[in-house]
Amino acid sequence: MTNCLGIAVIERCGGEEQKKRILPDCVLMKKNICFGLTEPNYGSDATSLKTSAKKVEGGYVLNGEKRWIGNATFADYIIIWARNVDEGNKI
Repeated sequence: MTNCLGIAVIERCGGEEQKKRILPDCVLMKKNICFGLTEPNYGSDATSLKTSAKKVEGGYVLNGEKRWIGNATFADYIIIWARNVDEGNKI
């Protein structure tokens, strides 16, 4: 199942509202999740992420590059791994 990785991330890291909104349709394969971790110069080494996220009104501004995001062309949800600049660059 292509949604397994995304479902696991939402289950473990998502807020309650996200879990209620996203998981039911993804578990039933009515909606798809893709996973953006890999970066051009660092591959899938999460400890070397350079992509950043900055909270703004209504969401986040992302800066960086990703590569090989499988299912991105048809995904309903995209999980992008980034460093949160407002929280000391935590992933």
